Amino acid sequence: MKASRLHSCYRLLRLVAPFVAVVLLQACIACLSIDVLSSVRAYVGGESLWSRGQKNAVYFLHLYLRTGQQKYFDQYEAGLAVPLGDLYARRAMEKGDWPAAGEGFLQGGNHPCDIPGLIWLYRYFRTISYLKVAIEQWVDTDPMLLQLAKFGDDIQFEIKGGVLADESRVSCCRRSSMSLTAGSRSVPTSFPKSSAKAPAPSKKS
Repeated sequence: MKASRLHSCYRLLRLVAPFVAVVLLQACIACLSIDVLSSVRAYVGGESLWSRGQKNAVYFLHLYLRTGQQKYFDQYEAGLAVPLGDLYARRAMEKGDWPAAGEGFLQGGNHPCDIPGLIWLYRYFRTISYLKVAIEQWVDTDPMLLQLAKFGDDIQFEIKGGVLADESRVSCCRRSSMSLTAGSRSVPTSFPKSSAKAPAPSKKS
């Protein structure tokens, strides 16, 4: 009698086990999908912060050129710090320095709760074709940002030294800053479009 009951339980377990496995697998896939979508959403939000920071930097640098007031230069630096933070974060991730990457993303204005997902998505998904293209376009903005940072320092040096007093020189500097940023203005916006298409590979620990 006891052996018969054990045999019945074993048969029931064999019958139910595949369904339980399927349910658990679906639950894992659902959790992974949520993680991927959350991380992509964080990158979309980060792109918006990147773009706003870059535009603010150019805007306040123009005001600084026109007025020479230090408060505008401070706002230019604050705006530029956002995309530069993302640049530092990506370069840190390229080296596998995850704590430094977190600090960079934090400087970029990203929410602290989003930073682990930003790092995880880059760490494990960066070789997927869609994300790879988006990351390459992100890299393409580095020269513009670094040149804009140097350009701002040069402008401050000239203004404090009394060199930048001629209106024609001011206009020339304004045109230079606009041409510097014009070529890269639309590049980061392709990141959310590309990353949203990325498939969801298995999550690693």
